[in-house]
Amino acid sequence: MILCGSVATILALVAAAVWRSASVFPFLAIGCGIAVALVFPPLMAWLTADGQDSGCRLFRFCVSWNVGVLLGQMGAGSLYLLRPELPLLAVTIPMAAVVALLLAWKPEPAAAAATGAAAAPGGAPSPGPRPEARAFAYMAWIANGAGALAFSLVTHPFPLLAHESGISPPVHGAILAMGRITVLISYFVLYRSPFWHYRIWPAMVAQAAGIAGLALLGFAGPALLLALGLMLTSPMIGYNYFAGIYYSTQAFGTNRRGAASGMHEASLAIGGGAGALGGGVIGSLYGTRAPYQSCALLLTALVVSQWVIHRAMDSSARGGRRAAA
Repeated sequence: MILCGSVATILALVAAAVWRSASVFPFLAIGCGIAVALVFPPLMAWLTADGQDSGCRLFRFCVSWNVGVLLGQMGAGSLYLLRPELPLLAVTIPMAAVVALLLAWKPEPAAAAATGAAAAPGGAPSPGPRPEARAFAYMAWIANGAGALAFSLVTHPFPLLAHESGISPPVHGAILAMGRITVLISYFVLYRSPFWHYRIWPAMVAQAAGIAGLALLGFAGPALLLALGLMLTSPMIGYNYFAGIYYSTQAFGTNRRGAASGMHEASLAIGGGAGALGGGVIGSLYGTRAPYQSCALLLTALVVSQWVIHRAMDSSARGGRRAAA
């Protein structure tokens, strides 16, 4: 599945670079989205299926994914100035390396893999489901949708806002890169310190910062303030994604871990699609800053809904404990 998705992504990117037609591009974008969808759900299930060292694996996955985004944002502006199709073609190089690695990979036989997992030093058995994580998983899926919505606004309508603000493509790329660096820093903090585990206030703080950042993007003019808005939005994106993976893989047993990871990715896809489409429609009707203002209001409503879910499930859990006692 991952191999097919990688090859299809390369084909879609090359086609988009060659066929520079407004009528063809939407179909290529849909094809690229389907290709990427073949990669991530199987990959997440693969990383977390056995429960061995899942935290470290997910941390490396998050960091590597964001390093790729960071490099793309930093280099795409300069490549675009040379030739508009170069950013699309440049992405096919690391994708081709992924295909080569997948073709060279030889999976271990099932018996050998099981023996190796059992004999691994310090290896713990696959953990069972943790019911207390379920409320946080549900909240994380809502937060992921909101974070992906904000991320899609930063990724897709923001270039038009940067262009209207007189920001050059290289500076635009550097601004996006600053936000991505902030996401990476948030991953390091979340991985190294468990202070946020099973607590509601870190989620509220991260999303409050995201609302403030979106408000800045909706009203600020200078490039410095726009960069600050992105940096305030980024911790929310980092927290939502990392916490979403953590709670999704903790809340359910091994047999449902892949499905939970799929729900995590699906919430991202829904939020990202809604942000790109809704941001484009609202921006065309009410101006390039209107999507960020609307997203700030929507995010506020979603934060309230997460708090209601937390309170309801926490009260239910306390009632169950009293009944058992």
